[in-house]
Amino acid sequence: ESGGDREEVTYVDIEAWGKSGENISKYCTKGRPLFVEGRLGWLGFASTRPAHRGRGAQSALIARRIQAAAERGCDSLVVETAEGKPEKPNPSTHNLLRLGFQVAYRRPNYVRVEARAEP
Repeated sequence: ESGGDREEVTYVDIEAWGKSGENISKYCTKGRPLFVEGRLGWLGFASTRPAHRGRGAQSALIARRIQAAAERGCDSLVVETAEGKPEKPNPSTHNLLRLGFQVAYRRPNYVRVEARAEP
């Protein structure tokens, strides 16, 4: 190559062993992407099956993804999740804050509601 700028995308499969691997494979659903571009990483969507929540699987998954990102030279990670509110707590938000993430900003979400036909 000429040494100029080059755009490259790498998707990384996550591997976890021992108790973390057991919990992740038992209790988490598919869709756990980690995207790394240079020193910046993005932790994509992931979820824990409802019947298996509250057992530490999501925390183990997040911790393993943080480790995988660091192994690839990433020193900053971003993630998005719904805001936890007193009337509707969000365990994902709680786990992310507990694992060292900080709120950078709050993004409004918009929903389109179909107009009802008048009788």
